[in-house]
Amino acid sequence: MNIIQEFSERLLSAPPAVQASPLHEQAAVAMIIRFSPSNLEILLIERAHHDQDPWSGHLALPGGRRESADQSLQGTAVREVMEETGIALDPSDYLGRLSDVRGGHFPLVIACFVYKCPRSLKINLDPLEVADAFWVPLAKLESNQESVIEHETKGGKRQFHGIRIPGRQQPLWGITLGFVRQIRGLLIFE
Repeated sequence: MNIIQEFSERLLSAPPAVQASPLHEQAAVAMIIRFSPSNLEILLIERAHHDQDPWSGHLALPGGRRESADQSLQGTAVREVMEETGIALDPSDYLGRLSDVRGGHFPLVIACFVYKCPRSLKINLDPLEVADAFWVPLAKLESNQESVIEHETKGGKRQFHGIRIPGRQQPLWGITLGFVRQIRGLLIFE
């Protein structure tokens, strides 16, 4: 069995905790994974910088809020990935869903759908939404890389757990780090 099959089986055998609440808006992201014999990488984006965006410049997975025209949350993730990065996610590349994460400061529930990297990957960023897209090896996102980070926000200095990624101003933290932790838990291969 190859690493993609084993990973997919582990993901599918761990039913996600799906949270539904009429008091919370819904959003969806996609975790796009690139496999190689010795490595696994996750595609992250750096959100565009906007004064009115509370996540301006943050590192994230591509995705966004559900719109009334979206047939499903997975449809939201597929649409948002296309809008933000130009990547067309194919149903044949779908590996499974992680457990939902509830936003800490906003009434928002976020679903995460995991895809393997499409064979023909063409990234075409929408500069109004995304400043950059880049691959990060999972080894750079291991738990031993996490630390308490003090970060300046509009409301003052905050401390939180995060991971500093070389060459990036913002750390990886919050909801995105929550999804990375879930993936790490599934990827302990004997």
